[in-house]
Amino acid sequence: MAIVFIDLKELCRRLSISRQTYYDVNNPEHEIYDPNFPKPVNLFTSNKKRFSSIDVDNYIKAHSHSVAA
Repeated sequence: MAIVFIDLKELCRRLSISRQTYYDVNNPEHEIYDPNFPKPVNLFTSNKKRFSSIDVDNYIKAHSHSVAA
């Protein structure tokens, strides 16, 4: 599996969340704060936030619920 770095817009799309939800889930003062939420990676190319696709995929797997048939 190749590592890909995604931007904030793609992160929000993959998680089906709004940009505001992203900020809320990263705010320790907010009720939906999640310390395990994927953290941005510094790629030295710009000041824009980038996220490891592997971290995002692992977060999705950890927070998905299996549906009983």
